[in-house]
Amino acid sequence: MRAWLAAYLAAISWFGYRYALHERLYVIRQQIVDPGTELLPRAAINFVARHDLRDPQPLSAMMAQPVEAVVVYFSLEAVNTACAMSVLLPWLTGPAEFYLALSDRYAPSEHGRRIDVQARALGWPTGPALTLDFAA
Repeated sequence: MRAWLAAYLAAISWFGYRYALHERLYVIRQQIVDPGTELLPRAAINFVARHDLRDPQPLSAMMAQPVEAVVVYFSLEAVNTACAMSVLLPWLTGPAEFYLALSDRYAPSEHGRRIDVQARALGWPTGPALTLDFAA
């Protein structure tokens, strides 16, 4: 699925090679290499039915709650789907089995489930920031 690749590339632009090659993202790299096999749960890609975000542009954010993660949001203008979507990528800390922890803790109900999150917007990368590569 192209969403994984797009989200991964956006995160690499922000955080650099230390993030891209971190062991916690191994399964992401495997999913990108083998898109025909579902290695990651579909729950990690959330289709956003709400269209009340002020900025129609894609957005990256650091999620602090309920788990530490990188969230990459694609607006309707950015993707060719019926809904906007967000992709969750593991951060360098947090549950060892990030996607399993999400699936166990936030299994979708029959009618969907709203999860409130705390996140800090990063915007959309316009070039390589590579913040982890140049961190002191």
